[in-house]
Amino acid sequence: MQWKRRLIEPAVRRLFEQPSPRRDACLEFAGRHPELGEYARFRATEERHARPWTKWPQPLRDGHIPRGSYDEAAYHYHVYVQWLLDGQLTRLVERARARGLTWYLDLPLGVHPDGYDAWRHRAVFALDASGGAPPDSFFTQGQCWGFPPFHPARLREQGYRCFLSMLRAHLRFAGLLRIDHVMGLHRLFWVPSDMPARDGVYVRYPADEYYAILALESHRHQSRIIGENLGTVPPEVNAAMDEHNIGRL
Repeated sequence: MQWKRRLIEPAVRRLFEQPSPRRDACLEFAGRHPELGEYARFRATEERHARPWTKWPQPLRDGHIPRGSYDEAAYHYHVYVQWLLDGQLTRLVERARARGLTWYLDLPLGVHPDGYDAWRHRAVFALDASGGAPPDSFFTQGQCWGFPPFHPARLREQGYRCFLSMLRAHLRFAGLLRIDHVMGLHRLFWVPSDMPARDGVYVRYPADEYYAILALESHRHQSRIIGENLGTVPPEVNAAMDEHNIGRL
C-alpha cells in the first residue's frame, strides 16, 4: 500500500492542479456520490490524527468534520482512488458480461469497528459488543470475531438504510452475491466487550424483513443471491432460504 500511494499521489496532484476533462469526470463522479466526500474526509482526518475515530476530539468523533481538520491532498487522494476503483470495476463487469460471465462477490457479515461505516452509522451498531459464535467441540471457548453487530431495533428505525447501502454497493457489480453467515439474518451471537466469548448470547433479528429486502434488490439488479450456511444452523434458516429461492454454499 505504501508503494501504491507513492505512485498514485503524484497523479492526484497533477489531476487537481488545473482543469481538464479527466478532472471534470472525477468531480462529476464525486457529485453523483455525496457520501464519497464524507468518506474521503473521514479517511483524511484519520490519517492526520493517526488513531481510531473513537479517540478523536469530541466534535470529530460525533460526525462533524469541518475543513481544516484534514489535509486537502489526502482528501483528494481518497476521492481519486475511489473513482479509479469504480471505473475499473465497471469495465471488468462490462467485459465479463460481453463474454457471458458473471461477477461473484461476497457480502461480509460485519465491518471494522474503527472504520467509516461504524463512525457514520454508529446508531445502528452495538459498539459495545462483538459478533461471534458459542462454544462447540472445535472452539471450546467460543469465538469473538471483533466486529460490532447491527442493533436490530435501531436498524429498523433507520429504515435499513445502512444495510441497503452496503447491499446495493455490491449488487451494482455482482451478478451473484454470497451472504456471509446467512444465519445472521435470523440470529447472531453477541459477545459483550467486557466478557469472554463463552458468555455471549443469541440476539434475534427480523428475518422476514431482511428476506424482503434481498428479494426486492435481487429483482431490481437482476442478481442471484446465495447464502453461506455453515456452522450451527437452526432448522428455520434452510427452510427460509428454500422459500425465498436463496442458494446454499
